[in-house]
Amino acid sequence: MADLDVAESDALAELLGDSGLSTSVPADEDGSADHGYTDLHMEHTEQLSLGELDLTSEDVDLRGLVEELEKYGDHEIVRGILRKGTDVKEHVREVDVKLRQVELDSIQDYILESDNLVTLQEQIKTCDGILADMEDLLGGFQSDLGNISTEIKTLQEQSLSMSIKLRNRKAAEAELGK
Repeated sequence: MADLDVAESDALAELLGDSGLSTSVPADEDGSADHGYTDLHMEHTEQLSLGELDLTSEDVDLRGLVEELEKYGDHEIVRGILRKGTDVKEHVREVDVKLRQVELDSIQDYILESDNLVTLQEQIKTCDGILADMEDLLGGFQSDLGNISTEIKTLQEQSLSMSIKLRNRKAAEAELGK
């Protein structure tokens, strides 16, 4: 239960830190700050109206967090963040800055390569034209081959017909020559 109070306090401090509200609570003589925490909790919870995001309720279930840490704990980036103790928001800011820099570098590279891209586009159009001409040429060649194939079949039929006529003529000469 004490761990939960610490977690609640930390979560509230993080939330209130973003809103500009103070979370400092004076400690009793015995070092505990429980007396002010409840008042602070109630006062700021009513002001903030966190609803489902209210991490200070008694029924907070951290099992999901533990499962996520177990699932992604071996990931290099997560381990680095946990090892450094880096503030997640600060890390997000750093990643955002790096991402923006990469984006700007990428845009700069694109600008520098724009002449090459224009040349490449022109070459692609030229190749498309050549390929279209080749397609027409091959289409004509295919048509010519089809015509030649038809002529070959016609010649084969004529050859077969002549062969039959020749055989019949020889058979008729052989009958007459007897």
